[in-house]
Amino acid sequence: MYLNSPNFAYAGQVNTNFWQGIYKSATEYAAYYISGWIIKFFPYIKERNFEEMEYDEEMGGSRVSEELKPNEFLQGDRYLLSTLSTDNFPSGIASIPVTWEDYFNNTTRKMEVFAGFMTIRQYPDKSLQPDITWAVCDADAPPVKEEGFSSGWQAMEHDPGDWVPRVVEVPEKPAVYDIKRFKTSAPSLIFVSKIIRDSLVRHPEFPSALYTGDTLQVLVLSNGKVAEAHLKQHTGHPELEAFITRVIRHLPNAWFPALDKLVNVLDVMDDEVSSDGEPLHEKLIKANSRVNVVLP
Repeated sequence: MYLNSPNFAYAGQVNTNFWQGIYKSATEYAAYYISGWIIKFFPYIKERNFEEMEYDEEMGGSRVSEELKPNEFLQGDRYLLSTLSTDNFPSGIASIPVTWEDYFNNTTRKMEVFAGFMTIRQYPDKSLQPDITWAVCDADAPPVKEEGFSSGWQAMEHDPGDWVPRVVEVPEKPAVYDIKRFKTSAPSLIFVSKIIRDSLVRHPEFPSALYTGDTLQVLVLSNGKVAEAHLKQHTGHPELEAFITRVIRHLPNAWFPALDKLVNVLDVMDDEVSSDGEPLHEKLIKANSRVNVVLP
């Protein structure tokens, strides 16, 4: 879907919900979180390795090395659990040191070769295109000065429909399966439990002793999708857990996510207000949460 949607949009078939989910952000004091399916284009992310921290005399402080690690928010809708910031994403530019040996003059010159996403080109219709190119420079060349650019902190009002990375354990209103049929969470979970039980009965490779009386903990994301499901007691049966997870993810109807006050999922000031004058910390927003499904 992620590869086909740009083609559909070009043909005039615009999936608005899809494109609105490309990028989501949330602010929390000095913390800044990024989500959205744009994360799926980064299979590896940067993390600081504080175990290899060294003191840099020239800089006058400690220098922390960085390493690339697999993006744990890559699969499915797990990007809604993302606590990544802009610092976690690779620059898109690779560099290697090169020694230029001048055979005729018997000299050498230390240089660096850079290649990758150098610039962005914008067309009259406001569409953007990344430019991939390369450059060579002296290894000891001074850094380029950035002029006319301000990267000051910009405050952003948090819209109640926005995303937050937290997983709420006890929300104001728990997630509900098939909210058109069940208005509250408890009866909907009983119904889900029955579906799981009926599915298991049809598979004799999973005897009832493996799951009867156990509790299935389901992580329902803020978009109503199931991220994961785990049994609390019978944790030594991955095949059973995988089967139940498939049943949960292929239920015929959707989950309505949990609702919780913004103040419970993000650190916001008590005096912050929204554009309509309502106290921001009192607003109910869709949140990631866990529900417990008891298997009879």
